[in-house]
Amino acid sequence: MKGIWLAPLSALVLGFAMTATQAEENDEQRAEVDAPDGYLVITEEMWLPVLAQPSLTLERARESFVRRDYDEAADDIAAAAAFLRIEAERVGRPAEEELGQVADRLEDLAERVRDEDVHDLNELGSLAAETNHALAERYHELAEAAEDEGESRHAGYYLRAAAHHLEHAFAWTGHEIDEGSRDAIDAVKDGADDVARGAEWTGDEARDLFSRMGDEVDQARDDIAQYAREREAQDEERAEAEQD
Repeated sequence: MKGIWLAPLSALVLGFAMTATQAEENDEQRAEVDAPDGYLVITEEMWLPVLAQPSLTLERARESFVRRDYDEAADDIAAAAAFLRIEAERVGRPAEEELGQVADRLEDLAERVRDEDVHDLNELGSLAAETNHALAERYHELAEAAEDEGESRHAGYYLRAAAHHLEHAFAWTGHEIDEGSRDAIDAVKDGADDVARGAEWTGDEARDLFSRMGDEVDQARDDIAQYAREREAQDEERAEAEQD
């Protein structure tokens, strides 16, 4: 069984809860994967439906920031960081290091937002785009790995999550997705949804979807880097103006 450990604080921050039946199974699962006492152990099957959580919490953080509810915004940014920590712990390098570094920056941003030391959405926008892209890249890799292991349904969930996060990465940059990318992402979502619901795909169909998703993830990396440079330039201009 593939088990995922949830520290009590992470489970609380993410709002993850078990049904009574799932809670009864938790002790057996913990013993099977040798998790520390006090941790929740959930199966990969239970984890798959919440893969979209980071993008949703960052969207809520933006809404709260605009309302000047800085504590709420900070809580949501911290929740996204907690999710990335969990994902980072169950992968190997270099993805583990990349996700961990993004989580570090999210936690730092959450603290400064709570202290009302962040004055616009530029940093949140850049970091949210980077967060979503990092997850899109990771879930694309996990989809391919799941398919190689014969877990097509899991592959469908992961591929759908990759498309979801890539869409949100584009949305944070404010750049419209071009028609070719839009068609590719829609095709991936449709195919992944079908497989996640139990349909079967041929080897050629799977390879085509994985290839198209991989191409879009690679292409988006440059767009997001450009967006980050634009935001940094704006911040520098504002800082210089404040000094004058």
